[in-house]
Amino acid sequence: MPPPAKELKEIQGDIWPGLGKSHETFYLVSIDKPDDFITKMKAFVDQGHITSAESALEKRSQNRDAAKPSPSPGINVSFSASGMKKLKWDDMSLPRGQALTDRYFKEGARTDAMSQGRDDQNDYEDWMKSYVSGKKLIDGLFLICGNEGSCKEGVDLVKHHFGDAIGLIEAISGDVGPEPHGFEHFGFKDTISQPFLEGWEDSSDTTLNYQCRPGVIVMNHKGMKGSDKRNPLWEPEWATNGSYFVFRKLAQDVEAFHKRAEELANDKELDLNMTPKQLEARFVGRWHSGAPVELYPTQDPGPGYSDNNWDYEDPNHELHCPYGSHIRKCNPRNTFRQVKDKDLSLIMRRGIPYGSRWSESTKDEPRGLLFGCYQSSLQNGYCAIMNKWCNNDGFPFHNSGQDVLVAQPIKGAVDPNDQTLHANLYGLCEEGNPHKLRPDGKHPEEKKKRCNFPSFIKPRGGEYFFTPPISFFTKLVEGPPAMDDEDEEEEEE
Repeated sequence: MPPPAKELKEIQGDIWPGLGKSHETFYLVSIDKPDDFITKMKAFVDQGHITSAESALEKRSQNRDAAKPSPSPGINVSFSASGMKKLKWDDMSLPRGQALTDRYFKEGARTDAMSQGRDDQNDYEDWMKSYVSGKKLIDGLFLICGNEGSCKEGVDLVKHHFGDAIGLIEAISGDVGPEPHGFEHFGFKDTISQPFLEGWEDSSDTTLNYQCRPGVIVMNHKGMKGSDKRNPLWEPEWATNGSYFVFRKLAQDVEAFHKRAEELANDKELDLNMTPKQLEARFVGRWHSGAPVELYPTQDPGPGYSDNNWDYEDPNHELHCPYGSHIRKCNPRNTFRQVKDKDLSLIMRRGIPYGSRWSESTKDEPRGLLFGCYQSSLQNGYCAIMNKWCNNDGFPFHNSGQDVLVAQPIKGAVDPNDQTLHANLYGLCEEGNPHKLRPDGKHPEEKKKRCNFPSFIKPRGGEYFFTPPISFFTKLVEGPPAMDDEDEEEEEE
């Protein structure tokens, strides 16, 4: 069953159920005239241009078919911490306890990436370099979805409606590409493992072996920050039905990905006894069809695989699926034998590829993923996944390696071990089957091969945003609630 009627009208549609699309534009803007912007934003909402969850359900199937005309573009809007400050809806303008609380949101993606020592500013595109230097602030993001024609229509609508109240930072576009759809540039079926919101979706559509509480994705609902009832850790009441959104433009080096798999397959000293395709599947944790390596350790069962209702047979070994594989790092499932809050770090992914499909004739063209995801807490969601899991050699166990697909080595590292990525590979035995645990239940360490990897993905830029509930824009026009005397005294001090 869908969310209650109130939530359907309040939640922006890309959070749930998602804006159907064959094309998408991420329209990054500065807010140059805040008062003018607020007035125009309210009018934009009143005219029905912001797509609610209710409207998204109606548009979704039609927008996803590139051959069908779209009734209108799906448009959502989000704000960075600097944007909320310009709108006077931040710590300095709101009464105590009424501002958003997530520290990663307040600090922004540029601060988070730099403090972790993972992003290389030399890899950033010009718009991101200007942002990092402080020359141009990314205050807002208009998400515009549909087919090619409706996307252009949506961009023109935003541009003409807001006029000089906003300044364009960058318009970044992607599309699902030619048939078959649903595959990312490395050649793997994507978006299989999406959270299933408990009580909001038909149980027959379950994509995980456990349901995700709505509050893990949507603010101030059951499950937010692990709590099923409202508590001081939740966001302020006005943020209910909002979500934090992560946007990252990620360039993919497809040639390097295939080349490294071939090198490892042909390395006689390693003697992994695996083909390049088998190794690529180990990098990701799935076969190209989407089938998990954990269940099919020797060969791809073929197209049509969509079942995601599975766990690791033994969460304490990696003989089938390496700890450093992408899907095991990003969603460890039962690796910790979780009982409580096992959905705490799930995210709702909303990415789309950009650039041409890789081939010998197009290999020098730019391509990658316009990554997006929603969560009610960046600290528990994307930031935990990247900082504590993907980039952490000690997760889930000591010397587990990093996420082969998306991790980044530490820039400027002195220790050679930190200058590259690595993961453990066990290969296959002479008969072509996975190695077995020793009689004492431990890994056959003599079979483990610690392999180095280059970065297959380079971050080109991005930011953390807050996607507010639709009622927020009425509150924005009315102005923030007045501070009490105590708040005003503290501000003066």
